[in-house]
Amino acid sequence: MERCDFSSVMGIITKYISESRNVSQLDLMFLVFNDFLASSDSVNFGFDNGLVCRWLK
Repeated sequence: MERCDFSSVMGIITKYISESRNVSQLDLMFLVFNDFLASSDSVNFGFDNGLVCRWLK
């Protein structure tokens, strides 16, 4: 039985969506958190490859 956490859900999304659309992990995070990144709450927040990789693993 698989655990249902952020990493496993994003693994499923990556497996079925990003491969067919050629979306990188970083671009996928921008798509998932688009509303947050467009808000004023994200002024001091940014994604980097290391952070995204830790979230997905």
